[in-house]
Amino acid sequence: MFFSADLPRVHPIKRVRNPVEQATIGGDKLRSLRRERHDERGKRLTIESLASAAGVDYRTISDIERGVAKRPPLEMLQRIFTTLAQFGAVSVEDKNLVLSAYGYHVLFVPPTEAEVEHACHLWLAEYTHIHLPSYLVSYNQRLLIWNRYAPAMLGIAGTDPQTARFKQLRIFDMVFNPELPTALKLLNPEELAPKLLALIKAELRLFRSEAWYQELIQTTSADYPEFAVLWNSLPDDLEVGRMRTVGPIRIQYGEDMILTFNIYSSDFVSDPRFRVVQYHPADSSTIKIWNQWVEAAESAADPDA
Repeated sequence: MFFSADLPRVHPIKRVRNPVEQATIGGDKLRSLRRERHDERGKRLTIESLASAAGVDYRTISDIERGVAKRPPLEMLQRIFTTLAQFGAVSVEDKNLVLSAYGYHVLFVPPTEAEVEHACHLWLAEYTHIHLPSYLVSYNQRLLIWNRYAPAMLGIAGTDPQTARFKQLRIFDMVFNPELPTALKLLNPEELAPKLLALIKAELRLFRSEAWYQELIQTTSADYPEFAVLWNSLPDDLEVGRMRTVGPIRIQYGEDMILTFNIYSSDFVSDPRFRVVQYHPADSSTIKIWNQWVEAAESAADPDA
């Protein structure tokens, strides 16, 4: 199987920055992080106390918090993070807000098993009853959990034991592994794969230097040479557009039916290290089948209706 690089709507990076606005955002966040913390006497952490603990002068911290320092050195920001952490843990999200405000690459720590379990629990509470086929993916491209309509696209009941094999699959496996039903029933891989990989490469652009990213691409390339050819053909300077849309995806459904969807993805609001993926029916025949799924699910939920 060979895929040509027909790119979706992702665009080369255009850096349009307002240093004053960035400095204000970064400084305000650092100030709020400091004020949320207390010293050993139980009093709110002051600039003087933070500066002393960090081994820098008062004015350095003050200039950063007030936005006077337009782009503090990365080493200084890391020192401030480390010092703040002595008075209370600083989340990856808070660090990334500051780093991105000053134009630095953000951090990415792959989620722990406990964090994955928590994200799945939150996702289930919000998405398990949504009528569109949907699932949750981690940013290291692992399929984590899905609703009943996702396996229905493959003609598999949500309660079927064979759905267990999908858990923790890489999204790349679902497209390139010919032994999986997701790949076997995919009718337009040459059209879909370049668009999907371009979107993923754009989403992961800032993490290229991370060990987990390099391992992901190396192992997937070793598993699927056609993936390596396509991935390496895509530019490195892609950025994600406002709408993260890929499509169409055409799936064989039964012997003589083809389902057509467009795929939409968005960050999971509870933790940006996860993405929510939804499939929207894209033609009348798919809408008809989808309506049958919904009606069957509603009848099963309320047999007396």
